[in-house]
Amino acid sequence: MVRSNLSPLGWTKEEVTSIASYFESDEYIGKSATEKTFKQNSTGYQIIHIASHALIDDENPMHSKIAFTIDEKDTVNDGYLHTFELFNTQLNTNMVVLSACNTGYGKVQKGEGVMSLGYAFAYAGVPSVVMSHWQVDDKSTYHLMDSFYKHLADGMTKSKALKMAKLSLLEHKNIIYANPYYWSSFIAYGDDSPIVDTNRNWIWYVTFILVLIFVISILALKKSN
Repeated sequence: MVRSNLSPLGWTKEEVTSIASYFESDEYIGKSATEKTFKQNSTGYQIIHIASHALIDDENPMHSKIAFTIDEKDTVNDGYLHTFELFNTQLNTNMVVLSACNTGYGKVQKGEGVMSLGYAFAYAGVPSVVMSHWQVDDKSTYHLMDSFYKHLADGMTKSKALKMAKLSLLEHKNIIYANPYYWSSFIAYGDDSPIVDTNRNWIWYVTFILVLIFVISILALKKSN
């Protein structure tokens, strides 16, 4: 099965912890990070952050999908959020961050543009999407996202926060992160306005962040075979 080929994501829990240090959040990790959980709880949040695996279908981009924990008791959902499902979904969310591989990659279709998972979230009504153009490294992505949310909390625009996060990897003590492979994949698409308004005399923090984390354990892999 395809799922059996997915590698464990060892730094996603640290990614969640870092985000929670900047914004109050609801977190769905491991067994609770199911497709059903996403569909039931994805409305009413200002930010949705998904750290998972993305599986891209080059021939039929509508079948590209994000992997969630499989709930064996769920007879409706298969544990994958497909592009075609997002095209039939309406999300009332300020920003979606797709912390996964190739979420901005897809087939170019005339009159539509790049049919990617990121585009699907935009089609679902999300004004701002952070997505990747190729495979990304788990650990360096954790560092990138930690810096990104820190700068968002400081009141920066989304694109500037992402730029500063990329610069932080260039200056990271692990010199290998200076390679563009580790930081240039992610882009911010759409509405660039800040999450936190620092132009007034009060600070508006996002009430909740829905953090969906898919951690593939050895046990889960065995069950899916």
